Amino acid sequence: LLDVDGPAFVEGTWTGRRVRVGAAVLAVDGPTVRCAMPLRAQPGLEREPGIFRALEALNEVSPNHLGAYCSVVEPGPVRVGDRVELA
Repeated sequence: LLDVDGPAFVEGTWTGRRVRVGAAVLAVDGPTVRCAMPLRAQPGLEREPGIFRALEALNEVSPNHLGAYCSVVEPGPVRVGDRVELA
């Protein structure tokens, strides 16, 4: 989970780029398709399709995605509070 400046879901614009988090460098491979689990009731929880409607309304870059898949280019420690920089 990264906290970065910019619009909501900005990671949707990072595909094909590299990002440094702490001492690690990651290649952003592509967007993550959002999980369908909120559409299914879980023990003690009702189904919550409103989550998808909210994501679609907020995510103008790629409405069917939440997050990004990355590959490690340069391993290194990542700590809470480390800077996140696009390369």
